[in-house]
Amino acid sequence: MVERIKADTDGRGNQAVLTDFGFERLREAWPDHLRGVRVMVMDHLQGFDLSALAEALNSMIDKNDMRGPIARQSSRRSQD
Repeated sequence: MVERIKADTDGRGNQAVLTDFGFERLREAWPDHLRGVRVMVMDHLQGFDLSALAEALNSMIDKNDMRGPIARQSSRRSQD
């Protein structure tokens, strides 16, 4: 479900990349995962400012550029 490829930014490193089968399994698991997050996390945040939480989480994603490698890998796969 995962393959190892050489990192674009560092020849010494590798990245774990989902195969097509792995991505399909992730898509199948997504609804159950989201349901679990809602039950185990979100349902316990009553009274919290959820907009502020969302803003903080988006800031963490932007700061750590977690979408970059995924987006780059997706575009590379479509070219193959």
